[in-house]
Amino acid sequence: MRRQFALTDRAIKAATGVVPKLVRPPYGALSPAVRAQTTRPMVLWSVDTEDWRYRNSAKVARKAVKSAHAGSIILFHDIHPTTVQAIPKVLKSLSARGYRFVTVSQMFGGHPPRLVFSGSRPAAR
Repeated sequence: MRRQFALTDRAIKAATGVVPKLVRPPYGALSPAVRAQTTRPMVLWSVDTEDWRYRNSAKVARKAVKSAHAGSIILFHDIHPTTVQAIPKVLKSLSARGYRFVTVSQMFGGHPPRLVFSGSRPAAR
């Protein structure tokens, strides 16, 4: 687990120049063993697009748009080309509904709680 966190941190820093301040645990696992590996807040999602299962960009986009609500954290896996293809439609559709897109840290005013299952503030809309 520590190795996965470290590798992910390095990849994110290489891409953005910033070390992440939050963690999405692998597979969403929140066992005591996983939680003991970091002091950073752990973030889960409130909408699972199941993009890993369906690999269909239209289906992924529909599920994301249909399931979104104020404060949603939507799970996407950018390793799947069909997910990447779905993102423009998701952004356009949700933007048309008045949503705006923020980071988890922005959603919580820079102070996310220790464990985040989904956004609990309506700041994302």
